[in-house]
Amino acid sequence: MRAALALVALLACSGEDTPVPEAPPVVPGAPRAGVAERTLKMPVGTPLGGYTARCTCLGNQSKIDDRQSNYNTAFVESGGVHTLPALDAIWLENGDDTLVLLKTDTIYPFDHLTRVVAERLTEATGQDLRGKVVHTTNHTHHGWGAFSDEEGFYLGTDRYNEEIFQRFVDQMVEAALAARETLQPVKLGMGWQKDWDPTDLVYRDRRGVNDALVVNDPEGNPLPTGKDPYLGILRIDTLDDQPLAVMVNFGMHGIVLDVDNPLVSSDSGGAVETALEETFDQPVLVMFTQAGGGDASPGGRQDGYARVETVGDLAAPLLRDLYDRVPTSDQPVRLESFTWNIPQDLDRVHIDRNGTVDYSYLPYEEARVDDGVVYNPDGSLAMPIDEFNTQFGAAFCGTGDLDLPVGGIATSTFPYTNCMEVAFLSTLIEVFFQLEQGEMPLPVPHLARAAAAATRIGPLATLRADGSTGDDDQLVGWIPGEPTAMYVSMFRARAEQEHGYPHAMVVGYSMDEEGYQLLPEDWLMGGYEPDISVWGPLAAESVQETLLEGVGSVLGSDVHEDPDPWGLFGATPYLDRPLPELAPDLTPTAGTRLEVAPAYLWTPGGITLDLAIPAAVPRVQGMVQIAWEGGDPAVDLPTVTVERQEGSDWVPLTTHAGRRITEAFPDILLAYTPDPLYPATAAQTHQWWAAWQPIAHVRDRSGLPLGTYRLKVQGQTYAGGATTYPWPSTPYEVVSPTFEVVEAALDVDLATGGLSVSIPARSDGFRLVALDGDAQGDNPIVGPVGVVIETPAGPVAVADVPVTTDGTRSFVAVEVPADATVVTVTDAYGNAGTWAP
Repeated sequence: MRAALALVALLACSGEDTPVPEAPPVVPGAPRAGVAERTLKMPVGTPLGGYTARCTCLGNQSKIDDRQSNYNTAFVESGGVHTLPALDAIWLENGDDTLVLLKTDTIYPFDHLTRVVAERLTEATGQDLRGKVVHTTNHTHHGWGAFSDEEGFYLGTDRYNEEIFQRFVDQMVEAALAARETLQPVKLGMGWQKDWDPTDLVYRDRRGVNDALVVNDPEGNPLPTGKDPYLGILRIDTLDDQPLAVMVNFGMHGIVLDVDNPLVSSDSGGAVETALEETFDQPVLVMFTQAGGGDASPGGRQDGYARVETVGDLAAPLLRDLYDRVPTSDQPVRLESFTWNIPQDLDRVHIDRNGTVDYSYLPYEEARVDDGVVYNPDGSLAMPIDEFNTQFGAAFCGTGDLDLPVGGIATSTFPYTNCMEVAFLSTLIEVFFQLEQGEMPLPVPHLARAAAAATRIGPLATLRADGSTGDDDQLVGWIPGEPTAMYVSMFRARAEQEHGYPHAMVVGYSMDEEGYQLLPEDWLMGGYEPDISVWGPLAAESVQETLLEGVGSVLGSDVHEDPDPWGLFGATPYLDRPLPELAPDLTPTAGTRLEVAPAYLWTPGGITLDLAIPAAVPRVQGMVQIAWEGGDPAVDLPTVTVERQEGSDWVPLTTHAGRRITEAFPDILLAYTPDPLYPATAAQTHQWWAAWQPIAHVRDRSGLPLGTYRLKVQGQTYAGGATTYPWPSTPYEVVSPTFEVVEAALDVDLATGGLSVSIPARSDGFRLVALDGDAQGDNPIVGPVGVVIETPAGPVAVADVPVTTDGTRSFVAVEVPADATVVTVTDAYGNAGTWAP
């Protein structure tokens, strides 16, 4: 093993024996877990990470107007909220060791963020949690950016902002400690299912260039092509079998919403969590984690914000089916984790696949001419690779949209012809993101190491992919970057062949950002994915292979091995950055409702601004909009709650599972407009707007309870007195006039053999009404229905008539006589409509 050999070599060179402290034994213990659900809150105006075309240097996409923000540099400003990104925490321990699992709805993680959170938690608890905290993300392309100081990836999130970073740290630490406060004995179980989405309802393969590629694992078995077919579920229950948390693992990009979306959103991964949560009768933490998502796109139906919801609705019954079959047990488990920062450069990147190959690069040599030979006559890769001749790495090596014909490697061999050297790219980044010349050093420190982690836990009660059950040890690999399906398959195969784990879980987008994780053979096929990687075709699998070596050397014994006794896998150094000193505006009029629309107030999604609160608001077809003067976004991210009158009390509208309906969910859109729009340093009035469409959360969408409602806004205004974050604030509140939610009007037409019926949505609707419908058009109704046929002889009532879906409408099979004068149809929720000849 390379790691072991490196340790021996280092000791031999030291000239003296280095004593190794005796390691304590690994002691299995009863599992305990605590959970906490939060939303990740940042100032509106913070750029959204994920789409490089949002950079003013490469497209300026999703730009709303001429507004400016104190929280962006080169990316456009965010404008509001579709759904607030989740921040989930699971604290797991067994009396012998601890794992703190944090998941955020962001584009990718940042290794220094995880390390600082671990240090803060160590200080707060007195437990040494270094290497025991893992951070994974759902890879939404609409999460908050500017939190990562990896200069090479500023093109993904904008330039680093110390205040945004500190806000991330504070909220992650708070969530982790809140989870720790709820620790209790639990039962654990793991379940696996293969080919669980065979018709691509939920997710699909997006990388067609490798469809015919054949790559074998070390034992000669060909790896599957197409999307990663596995679904994994970690189930955490209380001792009395009440559900506590569910960790869902499969691969799916967060790109339902496109680059033109200016609202922060958890996108498809958040929709999966939301829909699965509502299959329970009480709040249960659902954590979506990515597996082979690098080359998988979301499925779903319809368009826009409604399509996001459809991904969750389509996934939830499939996920719940597996969840219900997962066994659990409170048996003692072994728990152990380690984190390595794995060195990467041309000399240290190497792959041997357990002795079956010998993949490496030639050392860098200025002005070397490559031989142009990529493959041997038998189709194997020609080694060593001389085409990737770059001193500090290269990017944009694929054939995607990011290829720029400058700064390339001196070669005419595909796909290396498209590469841009990091040495040249660094000069562009300095210009794009207003860095000082030379501020991005070469070699770039964060590109020289890749943070990765692994966890061993078990034995767990396990439902295996073949349908059998047993008690199995489980291995989780926390992989940096975007693992593709074939990459994940190689990890699973080697974990089983070399370490005996039959169902290794890969959690990608974890710990660090390293671009797409492709096997060398896959990387050389070209396409978009090789664009976002820095150390060429061998880098990703080299990280995987090194981590798997650590699984054997660190997790493979019966003692707690020191994961890095000789300092080979130390952390990447980052600079200390000062907090910005741009204080928020004082807003003495915060809390004033705007009854008349100002000269300019931006609304998202094509919604026509209308601040008049109707007395009666029909389900589905109505909309309530409210606008107000609020606080500066530095302190104010208003909470908008839907309240319903019950007797003399106003109570929050809740979901089936008991969560309060706010702007955190897709039920409410929140938008922000400063006045004047620019400059951000001027004294501004901060105007906020929210819209609620009266559609139920996930269940019974067209059956929202009738009654008297109102919207309540709770926000914060700057109190003054600070020069840097945290900014002190005081609360304000705005309450809308009351309104009545009434039944929707059905559209009823005569059809052959019966009636064609729909519940039409408004033309600027943003909510999902029905999976088979149209969020801005017709939607099937929910039956059975009641039909009343008026004739000259009197009314004829027909009860409990079944309905079938007919496109975006429903068909009601009922005989309508020729002399009928009026036909009334009432659906299962009381929504009604009439037809008359």
